[in-house]
Amino acid sequence: MKAAGITRLVVTPHTVRHTMNVVRRIRKIDSTTRSALLTHTSPVSIASYEHLLPQELIEAQREQDLGLVEYLASADVDMGRELAE
Repeated sequence: MKAAGITRLVVTPHTVRHTMNVVRRIRKIDSTTRSALLTHTSPVSIASYEHLLPQELIEAQREQDLGLVEYLASADVDMGRELAE
């Protein structure tokens, strides 16, 4: 932590509350349930501090890449001819 410039770690009840929300999100607990556990009146309430997790970004990129590969593999397109035109 010192190498990262963190000299003091402050853990408040609010920090623990939000950390548990992230843990539940990683475990794929739906936002309605997480919202209820946080005693919010609506799942929209937690939207302001919902952030994409690194693994979610990786999975989204992988799905996008696979979709492109599948499209190109199934498309009836002669790529060489299109480039020449």
